Amino acid sequence: MTPAAYFQMPRTNFPITAIYPLHEQHLFQRQQQQQQQQQQQQQQQLQLQQHHLQQQQQDQDFKKRQPDAPTPRQSRGSSARNKTKRVRTIFTPEQLKRLEQEFSNQMYLVGHDRGFLASSLSLTEAQVKVWFQNRRIKFRKLNPGRAPKTESDSDGDDSAGNTGPTSIS
Repeated sequence: MTPAAYFQMPRTNFPITAIYPLHEQHLFQRQQQQQQQQQQQQQQQLQLQQHHLQQQQQDQDFKKRQPDAPTPRQSRGSSARNKTKRVRTIFTPEQLKRLEQEFSNQMYLVGHDRGFLASSLSLTEAQVKVWFQNRRIKFRKLNPGRAPKTESDSDGDDSAGNTGPTSIS
């Protein structure tokens, strides 16, 4: 059929009453969908509000039990909920000087030596241990190709230029 023939065909008018019920049904379905969406949004908002209220109640309960501790949401991880944040150790210049001297003699301080150094500096063994760990990392960053000297290096072989004390038996 050519386009010209199409336009010359008599038009049939559909009565509006045939189309109107379909249109009304479509509008009714659309209104129902919109109402369902609104109800879902309201439910989500209520759930969110309830969640926030529960969190606030938990935080208040936690604060009542431990007034100086951070709230559970302020701390990191589940294991940190019952712990307070550790205070960073500030070493005195005298402590740092002594720690650096010991580090220059021996990069790995263990056992009795660490305990003796810690007690003489009024520090804990853990603080001395962590300081030595951090200092070794700093040493490696500053000297990327150089291996750190260990106790076995200073057991009598001074070819590496170790100036630490050696014992003569």
